[in-house]
Amino acid sequence: DSMYFANCIIEGSQGNEFEQDLHPIAGHVCKITNSLIRGSIPTSTLITNTSNLFNSDPKFDNPAGYSFKLNSGSAAKNIADGNIVTSYLSYLSFDLSNSPRPTFSVSAGAYQ
Repeated sequence: DSMYFANCIIEGSQGNEFEQDLHPIAGHVCKITNSLIRGSIPTSTLITNTSNLFNSDPKFDNPAGYSFKLNSGSAAKNIADGNIVTSYLSYLSFDLSNSPRPTFSVSAGAYQ
C-alpha cells in the first residue's frame, strides 16, 4: 500500500519523529506534502517530499495540557495546501474546534 501525508504536523520530543521502513514494491510510494516534520529530510527514492518544513517549531498552545492549537509565529501557519481542503471539503471544512477551515492561507495540523 501507499502512504500519503498532506498538511500534517509530525512533532514530538524525540529527535527524529518520523521513520519509515520502505520496501521497493512496484506502485507503492510514500508522499509527504506541505507538512511540518521533526526529523531528517527523507532520502529514499521511494518518498516524494514536497513543500515541507523540517525541524521548525509548531509553537503549540499548551502541549503538556494537550492543547495543540497553533500560536502566532508558528512555522505551521499558512504552509498547507488549500487544494487538499477543497478536494475533501466534506471532511475538512471544519477543524477540531469546529472553526471553518479556509481554502487559502491554510495551516498544517488539526487546527486552523
